[in-house]
Amino acid sequence: MRLRACIGLTYLCIAHAVAAQSFFQYGITAGYDFSVPLGLQRAAGSISYCNCDGTGTSLNHSALIGGFLSRRDYFSEAFGASARLGLGWSQGSFRSNQYVGESFFDPVGLQTITPLARFDVESEYLFGIVDLLGTLGLTEYVTLEAGPWLSLRLHSRFRQTESLLAPDGAVFPENGSRARTLREDGEIAGPPLSGGALVAFRFASPLPGDVDLMWDLHTRVDARALREKLSIRSFSIGAGLTIVFRSELAPDPPPRPETMPEYAPPPIAVNKAPKKLEATISLFSETPTGERVHYALVRTSQHYFRQKTPVIPAVYFERNSALIPLRYTQLAPASTAAFSTKSLIRQDAVSQHAHVLNVLGMRLVTHGDASVTLIGNSSPDEPMSIALARAEAVQLYLRNVWGIKPSRLKLETRPPRAMKAPSDAPALRGVEIASASRDMLEPVATDWMVEKFHSAPINLDPAIRNPGTLKDWTITISHKGREVARYSNADGGSGGDIDANLLLRGAGSEETDVPPLIAQISAADSTGTITTATDALSFRFTGDSLDDGHDVTYLSTMTDVFPGTDFTLSPEGSRNREMLREMAGLLSDGDSVTVSPVVDDRNGSLSSNRKMQSDVQHAASVLQLELGKKKVAISIGRGHPRPASTEHLPEYERLGSFVAITLHRNLGTARAAR
Repeated sequence: MRLRACIGLTYLCIAHAVAAQSFFQYGITAGYDFSVPLGLQRAAGSISYCNCDGTGTSLNHSALIGGFLSRRDYFSEAFGASARLGLGWSQGSFRSNQYVGESFFDPVGLQTITPLARFDVESEYLFGIVDLLGTLGLTEYVTLEAGPWLSLRLHSRFRQTESLLAPDGAVFPENGSRARTLREDGEIAGPPLSGGALVAFRFASPLPGDVDLMWDLHTRVDARALREKLSIRSFSIGAGLTIVFRSELAPDPPPRPETMPEYAPPPIAVNKAPKKLEATISLFSETPTGERVHYALVRTSQHYFRQKTPVIPAVYFERNSALIPLRYTQLAPASTAAFSTKSLIRQDAVSQHAHVLNVLGMRLVTHGDASVTLIGNSSPDEPMSIALARAEAVQLYLRNVWGIKPSRLKLETRPPRAMKAPSDAPALRGVEIASASRDMLEPVATDWMVEKFHSAPINLDPAIRNPGTLKDWTITISHKGREVARYSNADGGSGGDIDANLLLRGAGSEETDVPPLIAQISAADSTGTITTATDALSFRFTGDSLDDGHDVTYLSTMTDVFPGTDFTLSPEGSRNREMLREMAGLLSDGDSVTVSPVVDDRNGSLSSNRKMQSDVQHAASVLQLELGKKKVAISIGRGHPRPASTEHLPEYERLGSFVAITLHRNLGTARAAR
């Protein structure tokens, strides 16, 4: 009776939705739920039918199939209603934890036994279920649904058995078995009607025609299970899949006014066959003079980079810590053979300082007769013993990872030095590195080469004639069998840009036989007939001629990092001045120079921020004097951005006084063979 009432209410809602609206959705749905409550009865915190605690493991699986009807904008543009009817099968089990069972007399062993036992509940039943939900359209394809559900259990089988776990030789006296049936079916099934609330997210995937594929993730709450305190078994999670058919009903025509009919001659039928779609597509590029050509003109350049960065001879520690901080890169012993200055290519001075211990270890391995002194330091607010512990931590890393003998790693400590301000303390918590060998602390030099391709913009010229029956169109751009861009009417014609330089990346200067770029347009009319057209655009390298060669532009970028801007007559100033003089000698008219700080302190939080700007200007002025009358453009640039997380690290204070001078030179254009 209750099931018939639920079905009647559902059909009443469906009939109202169809009558009030001209558009609805219907379909077939299937679903699966996990951990639906079994409906066990409790009394005073215990399972009433076996007088033991009902804690244990509950598993339940339910599968259902049914019908679906929905009207998304029934109440307003975004709010609607849906109803689902289903028939399903549920299978579950409950296994209790171990408990001490009731004592009984064992006629075989002639003794009273108090056993350790466990009980199991198994359930299988057929059920009908109805969901009455309100819907909220979050996007075009995502809907949130919520509302009540009712379920009626039909044909069912419930069984409860109790099993002896110990002692091994005992059996129940009434049946001579180690298991007995406690209760079955109606005694433990509980009321057949249950209900609660349902919340679901549904996702639609449109298919061709008026069909959608809709899948959902949902959770159910069982009100009866909550009332009986069945814990996690009061909830279930599940997923469903629905095939949805969209239907649109034409509105009733308005009543015609009662007027005298007028005679009108019957129209003459004229059969005009629609013209067939025609599609063309063309790829082209433009020369520097504006001429439209059917190829992409490519020029090549080889860019040579050289960087020389001084070593900061120190490792800085955290307060009251002798552990090497994680910001310093530490290798495993098996990885040291693969470490070299090539590992530091393209890294700025900030990143290179993280490898200071590995650079030191590599040089000690290379120069077997060299040694270093590790001088431990501590700030006045730390115990003096921590200075030696820090030096020993660095020594231990060089010994265990790089295999350096202790005799080559001398340990010293420096008495705590007075601080002018609390901000000076981090710079005192470190290990200084000193060596009589110049090779140990000389600047790190790295060199690398990058080959670049430069192509003129590639243009696309599609055309569709007789578009009266056009329904869909798509344009795809592919290179070497891989799609690189797509445009269609579904996305409004937008698509990814065609970056010819990315297509050419990886080809060497000798590989000028690059596969062409392929463009294809596909247009479909209302009858499903598809018309396609393709075009190919080849790549031509500059200078291609009968001599079978092409032009290559050679560029050079050289960066020297100065640990300060002392250009006086002091030993350090003389070395810096000599480096500037060498750099100026390499430059020619038309070249350019960029002078920048190593650390880009945009927030101005470093104490050396003002001095940093002054140092850059000073270095640029001294370089201008060394250049003399050469026509070289000098510009001021920014350094490596300093992350906020490293605001108070002492190495950034040190790097704040470093200045990088980068030379950009055009070495000219040369002829290269294929």
